[in-house]
Amino acid sequence: MLSPSAAKVFERYLIRNEDGSFAETIEESFERVAGGIAKGDFYYTLLGAMKRLEFLPNRPCWFGIGRPTGFTSACTVVYIEDDLGREPGSILDTLRRVGLIQQAGGGVGQYWGNLRPKGARISRTGGKSTGPVGFLKAYNEFLRTIQQGGMLQGANNAAMPIWHPDIEEFAELKLDEYGLDQYNTNVILTDAFLDAVMDGSGFDLVHDDKVYKTVPAGRLFDKITYAMWLNGGLGVQFHENIEAGNTTPGLGKLMTTNPCGEVPGLSGHITCCNLGYINLSIINGNWRKLASLVRTGVQALDNLIEANQYIPAVPELERTAKLTRRIGLTTTGWADMLIQMSIRYGSPEAVNVVEQVQEFILYGAMAEGVALAEERGAFPAIGNSIFAPDNFSFVPNRAERKVDIGLPSVSWERLLKLIRKHGLRNCGYTCVAPASFASSTMGTRGYGIEPVFSDKYVRNRRDENNEWWSQEIACDVEPAFVSAYDVTPKQHLEMVAAAQKFCTEGISKTVNLPPETTQDEIGDLIFMARDLGLKGLAMYRRDSRELEVLECQRCKIR
Repeated sequence: MLSPSAAKVFERYLIRNEDGSFAETIEESFERVAGGIAKGDFYYTLLGAMKRLEFLPNRPCWFGIGRPTGFTSACTVVYIEDDLGREPGSILDTLRRVGLIQQAGGGVGQYWGNLRPKGARISRTGGKSTGPVGFLKAYNEFLRTIQQGGMLQGANNAAMPIWHPDIEEFAELKLDEYGLDQYNTNVILTDAFLDAVMDGSGFDLVHDDKVYKTVPAGRLFDKITYAMWLNGGLGVQFHENIEAGNTTPGLGKLMTTNPCGEVPGLSGHITCCNLGYINLSIINGNWRKLASLVRTGVQALDNLIEANQYIPAVPELERTAKLTRRIGLTTTGWADMLIQMSIRYGSPEAVNVVEQVQEFILYGAMAEGVALAEERGAFPAIGNSIFAPDNFSFVPNRAERKVDIGLPSVSWERLLKLIRKHGLRNCGYTCVAPASFASSTMGTRGYGIEPVFSDKYVRNRRDENNEWWSQEIACDVEPAFVSAYDVTPKQHLEMVAAAQKFCTEGISKTVNLPPETTQDEIGDLIFMARDLGLKGLAMYRRDSRELEVLECQRCKIR
């Protein structure tokens, strides 16, 4: 079922006895997880797809199902309120919530823009505020002691809007590659700020409608691009692009995402989402199989919303999950599929294939969502959504069929009529996640929508004792094989943009850059990513860190 190397990595997900010995086999763990999600005939359908490594639910299912925690969501987003500890969502209350979510196996995106800036007067005490950066550093120290129940290191994203008065201090947090080691950090950019950069004008830093100072937009932009250039520790997210994908605007705005960027979270809510991975490397042009896996994935993920035991101390997780019923049907092995088609990753043909296949997946997912809505009912917040029958505003993108890959046609006109009539079971369906767990288990060479990193590389990982260990990986080189550093930055962005057109949620993707990339070039890529409709941008310039998760062996001998 699994390759020997995959089986070795997978051992950390198995239930153990008190003496540390295994209480189950890998096959039994698959049966445990499938049994927690599905009953009756669908159990055998799901288990078969899992055992054939065609579809896998996200990693927390192995940590949660059949264990005391029962939590199954990989993606969570919280909003920290400007209060120390008196109110729900306060700094101390959110720290407790984040710790419990981490302990249960979930990653947490955190929006820090609500906190007043450093030095601001506190009327209750007469003192001055610590500011978000000070509290973020305190969070980091606390979370360093939490390794998600001893199974893996926690994942966190800290996001700050560009207009916050402490944005410059925030942008510098990751200049030290070992600093703030429990977090990714992202600056949320607005169109107004980027326009000010282009105009060479000033930009107001504001909190609670008070302008604290006005700074040259270009100078602030330079600080952001420098942090991204130095070691890739800082990413950016695009406010308007994220909000444009908000399917439930009546419930709140989308301000930031989970740690890897594939699931945005509603402001004023604690959002969580289950992911499920379809293995594109096994499709081989069998689009009927892909359609079947889409239906299986949607049904399994919808079932997980009920099967998830959530966290009793954080009841908002369950409330929001069942209100919106958001799911994350994702994919891995895009690069493998393109190689099988003899299509070079990043080429115009590859971009068109991504558009076609991702449209087919979204269409199939929403079609299954209509069927489930007719059977089980629409998601409760549909009246606050773009799918509301009396205020329907969903307009799908359409993929041009420039490359003939034999994909069956789709009829959006027919599906839109059915959505208007029956509603949808879920407010969101598709995304592309990093797929580290799924790809290492399924054995795909390309992770998520990434190209194959290199024909020879070293993957550095942390084990369950938080110690680093290295794995050497070699890939067969075929005619259409292309490595991550053979793809131009523009091609990386175009591949993401092609998929994003047909993802209701977001995409996790790193743009790999050569060492000689300049800071100005990174600035140009930010504007390009915004204009292409990306929701976020993460970049890494090779050799810019002392310790790299992926080390290209071929690159070192050039």
